Amino acid sequence: MSNTDSRQFTRREALTLAAASLGALVTPSVLRSVAYAQGGSDPDVIVLGAGLSGLGTAAMLEDAGLRVCVLEGRTRVGGRVFTRFDLPGYPELGGNTASAGYGRWLDAARRCKVELEDVLPRFRRNASQLLVLDGKIVSPDEWLRSPRNVLPEPYKALMPWAYLPARYPALSPLKPSDNWYEPSHRADDISLHDFLVSKGIDEHVIDLTFNTVPAYGDTAHDMGNLMFAFIDAWTRTVSTSSGKPVLYAAKGGNQRLPEAMAAALRGPVRLGAQAVAIEAGASGATVTLATGERVKARAVVSSLPFSALRYLRITPGLSGVQHEAVHQLGYQNMTQMIVVPRKPFWLDDGLAPSMWTDGPAGWITAERFGATENDVSSFMVWGRGRRGLQWDRMGPKAAGEMVLREIERIRPAAKGKLELAAVHSWSLDPWNVGDMSVFKPGQVTRFLPAMAAPHQRLFFCGEHTALANRGMEAALESAERVAIEVLNTLE
Repeated sequence: MSNTDSRQFTRREALTLAAASLGALVTPSVLRSVAYAQGGSDPDVIVLGAGLSGLGTAAMLEDAGLRVCVLEGRTRVGGRVFTRFDLPGYPELGGNTASAGYGRWLDAARRCKVELEDVLPRFRRNASQLLVLDGKIVSPDEWLRSPRNVLPEPYKALMPWAYLPARYPALSPLKPSDNWYEPSHRADDISLHDFLVSKGIDEHVIDLTFNTVPAYGDTAHDMGNLMFAFIDAWTRTVSTSSGKPVLYAAKGGNQRLPEAMAAALRGPVRLGAQAVAIEAGASGATVTLATGERVKARAVVSSLPFSALRYLRITPGLSGVQHEAVHQLGYQNMTQMIVVPRKPFWLDDGLAPSMWTDGPAGWITAERFGATENDVSSFMVWGRGRRGLQWDRMGPKAAGEMVLREIERIRPAAKGKLELAAVHSWSLDPWNVGDMSVFKPGQVTRFLPAMAAPHQRLFFCGEHTALANRGMEAALESAERVAIEVLNTLE
């Protein structure tokens, strides 16, 4: 095992072992908390948010004997795990797949008896996608000769979306990646743009390969280099953590997992319970709901993204770096459209159904969740960064019509064969106000080590507070950490 593998394993194993031994850590408090729950109507702990992190926290606290109440402002559970059960193929608007490295996610599915399926064969069908520049389809041969091809040798034959995944690992300042937030990396906590320029990468290359369809953030200027480096290393690690490549999804939609987690809880999950204020003291905490109801507990755990938490009134107020983090942590602008094909137009023109474009239609991926892995059940149209903001300003109807017209202009065979089924803006979603968290330049080494520290009896979890993972796995990692903090405080 290499030094890199060893350090990553140690950090992740420590978190897992700590969660597994919760009972041994807090046996005295278990007895007291059971007596407390039996003696009054107030819960021991209030958890704000019924996404994976909030539900995972509630489950572990209940397993340790505490009485937990989960408050969720939405009328559904899942948070950013959001399946459209009403559309063909159950398209996912968040939380798409999990590799074999998602140990916590896989364990949660096993515990909740949620059936999983390997969807990698379906995703591999999208390996071929069309490049569309200036409104015209560009073949691989044409791309090699195109004046738009600003990629340096020996990367000239790569498509724009493949350049940074191929080039960045050799440039990355993180070796290993598990200490990405430590002060020793402060010099590299700059924008991705500035880092790439410092490595001799041309501005035009950055604009084409990142800014056109940004993977994270809105542009390379507001994307923190350390975060990009961590995601790059983490993605490669979890995707190769087993001998056999695999991509898991919950059968019938990934939202089935948080639904099962919520159903397994003994305490209530109150939907439509919007929190507007939190009062945190040395011996307890109170949450005020939009209805005026006040719910008291010995502790409150917020799993809310900071983009939403910043609109709650917290007393006493947060201070220092933690206050800055809650109010300044970045979140990616993301708007998604689900388009359902009436007829398979790609069979008529003989071209791949998926497209990567620099125009108003953005990135269009075929969702292959029909009866077989060849069947395209829908298309996901991704409006990331500035494109998503543009769609939001236009409104869903106008933006959807524009995207459909653009697809039909590029692919005449698609005319009259597409239907706009849904538009969802994570930026306009009041419970998220943005998609995944994005650490901007300078924010990783400044915010991450301190931003999730307990504030009196108010505790924090969520994917944005995780140290060793991203996405759904990060949400569950943060649940382990915050459950231990709460239990150690309440013993």
